[in-house]
Amino acid sequence: MNFLIFEDHSLTALGIEVMIKQVFSNAKVKSAGSFSEGLEHLANEPFDYIILDIDLPEGEGIRMVSQIKIIQNQVKILINSGYDEKIYALSYISAGADGFISKQASRDEFKLSILTLHSEKKYLSPAIQQVMLNNMINNAPANTESSFLNLSPREMQVMQLIGEGKFTNEIADIMKLKASTVSTYKNRLYVKLNVANEIELSKKIALFKY
Repeated sequence: MNFLIFEDHSLTALGIEVMIKQVFSNAKVKSAGSFSEGLEHLANEPFDYIILDIDLPEGEGIRMVSQIKIIQNQVKILINSGYDEKIYALSYISAGADGFISKQASRDEFKLSILTLHSEKKYLSPAIQQVMLNNMINNAPANTESSFLNLSPREMQVMQLIGEGKFTNEIADIMKLKASTVSTYKNRLYVKLNVANEIELSKKIALFKY
């Protein structure tokens, strides 16, 4: 059983490897510190499972899922991210990922996510399952989820920070960008998500958070 971890923080990758081997003692695990390095591994040997950090050097956000599947269509992809799963999980599952686990999840939940994929099922946390139920009850628009698929990694990060209640100058400080650049990203979000302003954007984000 072969695992490939896409993770640019070596200690995090090591921790993931330890948890994998606690579940599957005979697992073979390799790590890639950038997306291009991971693609090289995929081109040279088969893997059964991929643990993918979506905030990865040289990565392209949600497009990474399809790029991986082009090389190895049968590989199972578990997204492991520090981004808010209530915003991003359903979009990544729609794009072809097999599961989404938050980096804030417990060790037991991480192990459960791997076992779930191993049993040929998709993994979503109880929180995301509740989001899906709420969306069904509240008749959330079907195109809201798919509209997130077209966002770039930078746009996704700006959206994440807006969802956390951060203002433009705060986002600029966090991302080490000019405030005008952040405003440009926000305007792109308005167009791609078909909203007129930040209030409408926050409401659209909320459809997948509560």
